[in-house]
Amino acid sequence: LSARTFEDEPAFAGLLRAHAANQVHWVLGLNPLDLCMLEGVGSSSRIHYHHLLAESPDHPRGAVPGAIPNGIAREPGNSDRPWFDFRDKIGSLPGAETCEPWLPHNAFFLLMLSAEL
Repeated sequence: LSARTFEDEPAFAGLLRAHAANQVHWVLGLNPLDLCMLEGVGSSSRIHYHHLLAESPDHPRGAVPGAIPNGIAREPGNSDRPWFDFRDKIGSLPGAETCEPWLPHNAFFLLMLSAEL
């Protein structure tokens, strides 16, 4: 979206487009944990969600089709290591810090993709 604002500065607009592409790649798995965070794609089946669906016997991972969770955060007690709560024990929800599908993340991801169409 920002690249359109700077159409009269092609070099800068190109940098903005490259940055946006890198954000998409990050969500789809080009990140320190090699984790695709878009549910239903790639390695997303490793994620157990902090979501009401996790309490349903039909959805043991709490997976929301197409959802993107909060994502990689810093490890508790250590600000220098990427971390994702891969807790998968039934009856023990993983932390919302990394595993909650949050509407703003999903909405902005769709907005970014639609801006490129």
